[in-house]
Amino acid sequence: MKRMLLVLTLVGGVALLLGGCKTPVEGAGYNYVSGNLSVTLNADVQKSYDASLKALEQLQLTPTEKSKDALGARILAKTSADKKVKVTLTRVTDTTTGLVVGVGTVVGDKDIAKTIYDKIMENLKQ
Repeated sequence: MKRMLLVLTLVGGVALLLGGCKTPVEGAGYNYVSGNLSVTLNADVQKSYDASLKALEQLQLTPTEKSKDALGARILAKTSADKKVKVTLTRVTDTTTGLVVGVGTVVGDKDIAKTIYDKIMENLKQ
């Protein structure tokens, strides 16, 4: 019995490390292992990039680094609490873009990532 419990615990731990622990965040997934919120947007890279920059501006997060090309983009910023914010956009198709929002360095901050995601979504609807 103890051996079976040990095996189940080890298998569960390995599954958690390999796959992460994703939970839905209103249309997006949040991975507790990587600390990232991810979703596919129904917008091209340029529109997604513009919406992301505007969202960060609305939240008074000044980008410290920006880069963009036809295949994707990356925006880095910092919060007032000195948490690193990373927005990564990756072209999926001509009309869809993968979005990953990470806040913090080790565990992440789901609430701030969700706030940034919500603002991006608001800007895409305009």
